[in-house]
Amino acid sequence: MSWLEPDIEPGERVVLRNNGDRFTGLRAGFLAVWVGAVALSDLPRLSAYQTASITVLIAVLLLVSAAAHSMWSWCVTDRRIVMEDESGDRSREIPFNAIEAAWLDGGRLAVEVGGKVVDVPISDHFCATGMLRALLGDRFRNPGLAVVARDKILSPGETVKLGVLPEFSAISWLSLLVLFGVWAVLLVDPRLGQMLEGSIMVPMFFVPISFVLMFPDLVAAWRRRGWWIEVTDRRLLLRRWHEPDRYDAIGLAEIVRVKFDPEEARLAFHVADRELFLLCTKWSARRILAALGRDPAELLAS
Repeated sequence: MSWLEPDIEPGERVVLRNNGDRFTGLRAGFLAVWVGAVALSDLPRLSAYQTASITVLIAVLLLVSAAAHSMWSWCVTDRRIVMEDESGDRSREIPFNAIEAAWLDGGRLAVEVGGKVVDVPISDHFCATGMLRALLGDRFRNPGLAVVARDKILSPGETVKLGVLPEFSAISWLSLLVLFGVWAVLLVDPRLGQMLEGSIMVPMFFVPISFVLMFPDLVAAWRRRGWWIEVTDRRLLLRRWHEPDRYDAIGLAEIVRVKFDPEEARLAFHVADRELFLLCTKWSARRILAALGRDPAELLAS
């Protein structure tokens, strides 16, 4: 990451930037507001030391939020792509008129300039590829198909064998357990409430922690709402992870190989000219593979 901001020219505006840092800033800012609100609601019970500690915590969270919004590893303006140089101490820019082609390749944006390919890393929560496509036009390869109603996607006589929705990450499920677990314990064991001397500070503090852990997944899931992947008797219909308003329709015979990466929880579909992927659990990957009529051992194929 870099603390440098690109030099914006007169009339130029930033369209996109790496949203990983933006989520960090929003999380810290929301947590600061929530802690302040809960502290005010319980202010008569707080000692001077507790009040001072909460004040310092809020100040730190606000500083983290401001710092995260000023950090960036790449951004896109309406004229160019600006990113960190490999040395990390200065920025590199690629004007749109110098870009020969661009395409998505797994977790990166590949940009071809002067016959060389420059890689731009993309967060798993990034869902704004459509803006890049609008800026680059025909130079952005593999336009895919626009997501429309399901009855308009299926061909006459085509039947759906399996449909899978987007999945939350493990940390989001853990945050849900924390969120509901705290309140369940308070309801089941009143003694815990007595130990807290009626204070709502501790249980209410778990609510924002759970929310901020889930926040990126919730935003991404909302953008990817609706159907996500469907296997029919003829095709694999797969929405794009970083461009959820478009999808790829692949004939079952076109799929060369299917591979599951347990470390990244990523199911990759290899076709002739590119690789498509889906973030999912191994259990869902086995279901998808079975619907494709392929050997489950292929999941761990090299």
